[in-house]
Amino acid sequence: MKRMRFGPYGVEGQMCIGGKVVCDTLEHPTLYLPAGKYPLWLRYNKKMCRKVPTLMYNPVHRGCFPILRIGNGPFLCKDGSIVVGERRISGLVVHSAMLFDRLIERLKKAESRKEKVNLSIVNQ
Repeated sequence: MKRMRFGPYGVEGQMCIGGKVVCDTLEHPTLYLPAGKYPLWLRYNKKMCRKVPTLMYNPVHRGCFPILRIGNGPFLCKDGSIVVGERRISGLVVHSAMLFDRLIERLKKAESRKEKVNLSIVNQ
């Protein structure tokens, strides 16, 4: 994940898999994770009632496991979670559910092949 812009309405970036952009990302403007490499697993989330991509390490909020999630804006992501979608304007993404489902399918395929998945976050 490449962070492209830090602004008052969120941290905007792009999620790439194999060098190809698959979606845009949004993070809370001040409560985002530090750049780094994080293990990522599909785990059941009680709030969302489904398996979601979960980062298994959080150096900022101990005991909280940030997720990749559906949404339109970043202000509910107070635990370092990341909203996926298609960037429209600063601080807003659309088509979040569709792109989230596509991402889930890719992660399920990787999981079925017993591949380890990491989320690398870099600041541009």
